[in-house]
Amino acid sequence: MLQKLETKLLILLILPTLVILPISGQQNDTSSEVLFESKSTSIVLRDKSLTIEPYVSGLSWPTTMAFVGDDILVLEKNLGNVRLVRDGKLQPDPVLTLQVSSTIEEGLLGILAKNNDIYLHFTTRDSENKVSNWFYKYRWDGNRLVEPLLLKVIHGGDGMHNSGVMIALPSGDVYAVIGDLDNRKGILQNYQTEEPDDTSVIFPLESDDPYYAIGIRNSFGLAIDPVTNYLWDTENGPDHHDEINLVFPKFNSGWARIQGPTTISDIQNLPIFEHYVYSDPKFSWERPIGVTALLFTQSDLFKKYHNSLFVGDFHNGILYEFKLNNNRTGFIFEDPSLIDLVLNKDDRPTEIIFGTGFAGITDIKEGPDDLIYIVSIGDGTIYRIAPTQYFDSEKSLCDNELQIGINLSGCDLSNLEFQDQNLSSADLSFTNLQNIKLDNVKLQNAILSSANLKNAKLTNVDISGADLGSVILEGTILQDIKATNANLKVVNFKGAKISNTTFEHANLERAYFENIDLSNIIFTNTNLKSAFFKNVNLSNAKLSHSNLQLAIFENVDLSNSDLRNAIVWKTLFNHTNLEGANMVSSDLYDSRFISSSMNNADLRNSKISYSNFTESNLSGVNFLNAYPFETTFNNVITNEQTQINTCLEHDLFSRILNKMLRSIRQPNFSFLEGFEWLLVQMCTPL
Repeated sequence: MLQKLETKLLILLILPTLVILPISGQQNDTSSEVLFESKSTSIVLRDKSLTIEPYVSGLSWPTTMAFVGDDILVLEKNLGNVRLVRDGKLQPDPVLTLQVSSTIEEGLLGILAKNNDIYLHFTTRDSENKVSNWFYKYRWDGNRLVEPLLLKVIHGGDGMHNSGVMIALPSGDVYAVIGDLDNRKGILQNYQTEEPDDTSVIFPLESDDPYYAIGIRNSFGLAIDPVTNYLWDTENGPDHHDEINLVFPKFNSGWARIQGPTTISDIQNLPIFEHYVYSDPKFSWERPIGVTALLFTQSDLFKKYHNSLFVGDFHNGILYEFKLNNNRTGFIFEDPSLIDLVLNKDDRPTEIIFGTGFAGITDIKEGPDDLIYIVSIGDGTIYRIAPTQYFDSEKSLCDNELQIGINLSGCDLSNLEFQDQNLSSADLSFTNLQNIKLDNVKLQNAILSSANLKNAKLTNVDISGADLGSVILEGTILQDIKATNANLKVVNFKGAKISNTTFEHANLERAYFENIDLSNIIFTNTNLKSAFFKNVNLSNAKLSHSNLQLAIFENVDLSNSDLRNAIVWKTLFNHTNLEGANMVSSDLYDSRFISSSMNNADLRNSKISYSNFTESNLSGVNFLNAYPFETTFNNVITNEQTQINTCLEHDLFSRILNKMLRSIRQPNFSFLEGFEWLLVQMCTPL
C-alpha cells in the first residue's frame, strides 16, 4: 500500500492538477486513496442565502490555520512553511520554515494561537529514518515566529496516525491529540500490555495533568462548544466507523478494541486504566470519510446555525451540519435511518450535507470578522462563507420569478402563498418552504429533496414523479394530493395531516409515520419497504400489490384495509388492528403478528411461512388454501368461524417439499408455483 501511494505521489510531479493525500487509513486501507481534480472543483452550499468564495489560493498542501488578530497563519504540510495571510493576501515569504518529514501523514500538521503564543506540531525523521513528533511554542512578534520552546517530543512510529490538532480549554490549558502511531498496542490502546507512552491520547502540553482522553486511533478535529464548554473530537476509523465524540475528562474512546457503536459486553471487556470511562460515539460513518475539523459558530451572521456543529470530510470534500439536541450532548435527525446515530452504507446523507465540492477539508475556523473559513488541501485554497449580501454579489437565484424548471435550490420561500403556479421540473431541493401555502400548484417531476415543508399547506397539488426524498413534512397539511410515482424515500410524516391523497406507485421506502390519520389512503403498488408506522389510522386504506417488506406497524389501525397481493416479508405487526382486512393472495414470509386483532380477516390463498401469530385474535379468520408452514400460533384466540388448515405441518414428505418450494422465492423461479399448487391440493384438513 505504501509503495502504491509513494508511486502516486511521484506522479504528482508530472500531473500537477491532481493531489493525493491519504489521511485516515492504515497501510491496508484502500479507502484512504483519494484523488482531487483541483482545477475543476465546484463548491455548492445547501443554504442559498450564503455565498462561498476563494479567499486565498496558491498554498501547497495546507493543513491547519490559526487567526492572530486579523491575520491568518496557515501551514504548508510538506514544505514545513508557516505562511502569513494579511489583508486577504498571501505574503510571499514564510514567517517560519521547519525541516520536516513529509511522507503520507507526516509534515507540519498542527497550529494553535493563544494570544501571541503560537503552538506547532510537526514530524521529523533522523539519520536512522525513525519518526518523532515535536510540539513547540513560539512567540508571534507581528511578523515572525520567534523564541522556540520545546514542550514535548514523542519518538517512534512509522509516520502514520500522528493526528495534528491542538485546543485551548476554557481553563487556558493547551491540549494536543496524537494517534496510535500505527504500531502501539499498550494500555492506552486498551491492551493489557506496555505502560502509558503518550500515544492514542489527548494530553496537556504544559503540565503534568492526567490525559484528558485515551483510546484514540487518529484524530484531526478538536472543538469546544462555546455554550457548554464541552470538548468534542473526531476520530478516524480503519476500514469502518469514523466517529464524532463528546469527550469528558477521563474519556476512553475504545481503540483498538472498539470502533463505532458497540455492545455492553465489549465495554466490560475493556481493561481498567485509572478510571477512564468509555461511551459510544455521538455519530459515526460505517464507511470512513476521513472526518476532520469541527466548528461551533456563534457569529451573529450565522444565527440559525448556533445550535449546529459543522464537520469536515477529507475523502469526499463534504461539509456536514449536525443539529444539536436541547442539552447539546448529541444530535437530532429527521431521517429515520440516522436515528441509530450511524450513517450506514445504504443510508442517504442528504439531511446532514451542508456543502459539497471541496478538495478535501482539513480545517474550519470562525474568523474575527465572524465569517467561516475553510481550508481545502487539494486545491491549496482557503475559502470563506458569508451571507450573500455581505459580498454584495450578483442577484440571488432566489429573486427569480417562479416558472417551469426554475432553480430555487436552497432559497427561503417560507410564509409565501402560491396559486395556480406551474413549477413542474423546478429544483426546490434544500428550499425553506415552511408555512408556505400551495393551492392548485403543479410540481410534477420537481426536485424537492431535503426541502423544509414544516407546517405548510398543500391543496390540490400534483407532485407526480417528484423527488421528495428526506423532505420535512412535520405538521404539513396535504389535501387532495396526487403523488403517483413520487419519490418520498426517508420522509418523516410525523404529525402531518393527509386527506384524499393518492400515493400509487410511489416510493416511500423508510418513510416514517407517527400520530397521523391515513384512513382511506391509497398506497396501491407502493414501495413501503422498511417504513415505520406508529399510532397511525390506516383503516380502509388501499395497500394492494404494495411492498411492505421489513415495515413496522405499531399500534396501527388497519381494519378493513385492502392488502391483497401485498409482499409482507419480515414485517412486524405489533398490537395492530387487522379486523376485516383483505389479505387474499398476499405473501406472508417470516412476518410477526404479535398481540394483534385479526377478527374476520381474509387470508385465503396467501403464502404463509415462518410467520408468528402469537397472542393474536384469529376469530373468524379465513386461511383457506393458505396452508401455513413453519408458522407459530401460540396462545391465539380462535372461534368456530376460524378456517385454518395446517396439514402441511404434520406430513413429513409434504413439509420437506413445501419448504423447498417456499424457500425459492426469486421471480425467476415462479414456474415452481405450479408444483406448489399441486402440493396443496393433496393437503386435506385435519
